[in-house]
Amino acid sequence: MKNFKIFTISIILCILVSSPLFTQVGKSEPTELKDAKKSYSQKSYATALKQFQSYADSHPNDGTPYVYMGYIYESKKDFNKSISMFRKAVDADLSKSHRNTSLLKLALYYNYYQEWDLAASYSSKYLNSNPGNEEVQKIYERASANRGKSPSRIAHHSSSNLSNQSDDSPSQSKKTKSEYEAILSKNPNDEETRWELALMAFNEKDYKKAESYMKPLVAKYPNKPSYSYKLGVTLSRLEKYFESLEYFQASKKHISEDDKNFLYFLNLNEGISLFKLKRYTEAEESLLSSYKYSNKDTPLVALVYLYNESSNWEKCLSTSERILKDNSKNLEISMYNAICKYESNNKNAIPLFSFEAKVKNKYSKLESIPDSLHLGFLKIAREYTNLEKYSIAENYFQMIQKTFPEDREYLFYRGKANYYSGNPKKALQLLLKVDRSSAAYYLTAKSYASLGEQANAEKYIIKATEIKESYWDLALTEDDFEGLRKNQNFMEFLKTKGKVSSLNNSLDINQSKVPNPSQSPTTNPE
Repeated sequence: MKNFKIFTISIILCILVSSPLFTQVGKSEPTELKDAKKSYSQKSYATALKQFQSYADSHPNDGTPYVYMGYIYESKKDFNKSISMFRKAVDADLSKSHRNTSLLKLALYYNYYQEWDLAASYSSKYLNSNPGNEEVQKIYERASANRGKSPSRIAHHSSSNLSNQSDDSPSQSKKTKSEYEAILSKNPNDEETRWELALMAFNEKDYKKAESYMKPLVAKYPNKPSYSYKLGVTLSRLEKYFESLEYFQASKKHISEDDKNFLYFLNLNEGISLFKLKRYTEAEESLLSSYKYSNKDTPLVALVYLYNESSNWEKCLSTSERILKDNSKNLEISMYNAICKYESNNKNAIPLFSFEAKVKNKYSKLESIPDSLHLGFLKIAREYTNLEKYSIAENYFQMIQKTFPEDREYLFYRGKANYYSGNPKKALQLLLKVDRSSAAYYLTAKSYASLGEQANAEKYIIKATEIKESYWDLALTEDDFEGLRKNQNFMEFLKTKGKVSSLNNSLDINQSKVPNPSQSPTTNPE
């Protein structure tokens, strides 16, 4: 009985605000319907039922009376008749609020009794107008995965009210994980039990165990798309992206084009796996297909990530603006929108600072800013570094350092900020981690020069000029090397472009290490 009470309470909570009790009677309603609603509001249910049924008989295309009769039968705990009324209601003309309420009740009801085909059908219809409801999306996913396996429990109650049935009977109680495991141990070929355990493991984020349960199912039932799809998602969560694609493709072969919600999730997860593999063109195609089937924001958000990572600033900008048009308060998408404008040819930093102000207005302390917004603050810290506002930049670098410990952009710009704020040793600890960058090599040479370490300065000037030769001329004029230029042999090194060098008596260029900050400025790195 307890389980059914919980189920009933969940329905009541979901639909309370849209209940007919809170719906005003429209001015243009027929008198017969008004009278029926009045009886309903006075809780004269027997009279109301007669009036609603009479109105329904004369107005067969109006689903409104069926909604009210559904509520009346529900209050009487005659759930079979209640659900029957709601089914009639959604098959007729209804207001948006009544349709949503009825579809939600039907989806919850059939999900509870594991009538998967019906649960999938009604949850799909509900999601068409309420795509953001994550709980109903979960119902749809589970129902779709179990299609064709409904236990037909509801048919067993056709001759009596649900309230008269034993709610504690095995047929109506969901088994525990240990009970399922015991069943599978005795009968490893029990398809339904294996699938339930797979879903339990997945929901518990034990993806390895979920994989072990699912693979035999996919091998035995290759034509069931729900098995292949769920295994693909599981493998994706295990970062086995390439392998996941095999199962997404297998699932696609057996899905009807009419099953738009299933195709939405399938293409979305396939796109994410392709994105993780940096197969950007294919990922874009899958994510756009996902959006075509749903018009939800999730695939668009994934596309924003993709366009940002692949430096497609124009598409990143247009896609983020499409999301912001309906959801202007989305800070993460506002961040990407600002980044796109900053990284484009215009190098417009104003949107970044606008984003900074919005975030600081919402989060009073830097440490409370979520990690998902740190990329924006990396760009902001970079811009403050370029504006020579090093203390502000350093505050942001400290905030995001755990998010980007090895990121080249973070290492270079924080190293640059440290160097120009008078901390060459700290700068070196960062810059020496950045390879294949002429700018980083040249800044490393400057850092060594400020410490008076001529040999190391020469090493990194050579590394920088191997990529960008113009640094030879800069090193002859910039103040950063003024102290070393007082040494005749360093001047010869610059003028001969490294042909004459103190490196002949030094360590190999690739053996340079980060100096210990506790060492004296003139101590060579180990």
